[in-house]
Amino acid sequence: MRTLLIFPPNIYFKRASEVHVVEPLGIAYIGAVMEKAGHEVRLLDADAENLEIPDILQRIREYKPDIIGFSILTPLANIALEVCRQAKKEMEFVSVFGNVHPATYPEMALLDGVDFVCAGEGEYAMLELVETLSSGKDAHKVPGFYYAGKDGKLVFTGARSRVVLDEVPFPARHLLPMDKYRYMFPIYSDRRRIYASANFSRGCVYKCTFCSSPSQWESKMSYRSADNIVAELKELKEKFGVNTFYIRDEVFTINKKNVTAICKKMIEEKLDMHWFCYGRADHLDEKVLTQMRDAGCLMVKIGVETGDPEIMKKIKKGETLEQLERAFRLCDKLHLYTHASFMIGHPWDDRATIQRTIDFAKRINADTTVFPISTPFPGTELWDVVKKENLLITEDFSQYGYIESPVAKTLYLSAEEIMTLQKKALREFYLRPAYVQKVLKRLARDPRSALMYGAPLKTLMKWLSWKRTVAADNARESAALV
Repeated sequence: MRTLLIFPPNIYFKRASEVHVVEPLGIAYIGAVMEKAGHEVRLLDADAENLEIPDILQRIREYKPDIIGFSILTPLANIALEVCRQAKKEMEFVSVFGNVHPATYPEMALLDGVDFVCAGEGEYAMLELVETLSSGKDAHKVPGFYYAGKDGKLVFTGARSRVVLDEVPFPARHLLPMDKYRYMFPIYSDRRRIYASANFSRGCVYKCTFCSSPSQWESKMSYRSADNIVAELKELKEKFGVNTFYIRDEVFTINKKNVTAICKKMIEEKLDMHWFCYGRADHLDEKVLTQMRDAGCLMVKIGVETGDPEIMKKIKKGETLEQLERAFRLCDKLHLYTHASFMIGHPWDDRATIQRTIDFAKRINADTTVFPISTPFPGTELWDVVKKENLLITEDFSQYGYIESPVAKTLYLSAEEIMTLQKKALREFYLRPAYVQKVLKRLARDPRSALMYGAPLKTLMKWLSWKRTVAADNARESAALV
């Protein structure tokens, strides 16, 4: 049987995909498992290839797959459904929807055109599904899936055991357009920058209200060994020419023992690769940051989320402003670039709390800072809060992308006020002498830093000049398919 795995295009958020395109590792892992088992499979990264619906449908016609898997993030749900439904008008195939949105919103299985929703890790669930279908047996008995029963009610086939990560083959990157991937922060390299990303672990132990991880992973972790990780990094370097990579873990620094082992192995193998990752402030001390720097880390990204201590408690971040400020100071001391991510528009935000967030952002003075809009994704505690408080503006998931207009108001602010304050935050942070002085010091120390600052600042200028209104943004896609 022929299987086609599709990552849909980000057509609703072109401004984001202009600067940020990373490999869809989920379908790449599934593809690798299926290839190893001898099955025919193709991957289609419609986002990286900048395809639209007619282009995707043409690829489907040419390949004539028996099974199509769609890897779905919340803003991409509508377009995936549209592709699936149009394709089913022309040919017969089994459709499978997976990734975080269907896994935390399994009611997708009840929608027209959807045959199965994958409930968790997809590698061996998809393999068993394909092999069951190939043998003519009943696929509705394969564990790990949701589907619509004959009575129209949701049926779950049962949970699967967590995947042992070291046993999974490396992602099938040879089936992806590796030359098309790029990241918003083009960290400098002495050679031509060739990017890739990798997962060193899965899951997260924390329970942040805005994150789907507690629902998707049940606050549990699974890890890869340092040997397995470094073997993949060697493959990236030798086979694909990659010299800069992004660790896609929810929080790379969550286990200091693992961080030490991985960094030690990178140094021993003399990888000579640059990388960046997400870290939590309460994990970062001078010892671990030094190990990371010596192993090739150039940037640490930290989710700060708010500068208001009471909201920090409400979103269950589990960190303090003091810990965060100390972590940024340590990174500066060790000449590591920092990226701070805040959110504007938490349900409890008002003008005063957002101003405290802006002031705190200026105080820590990261190399780059963003202020995306708080977005309540299905399966998160935040979703439950905004629904309970009647704060949700739209359930059109194509609007759920952080960078467009808000999909929820706060208890004290309208959507328009949130957008105004978001721009205020960007202006106040970037257009001030202390930030310019930091950039100039970085450039004086290493002129290659110009690459690091250039793309984000160019994007910022476009963002600040982009005139948005809630009405105009929501009018783009007024009829929700979900």
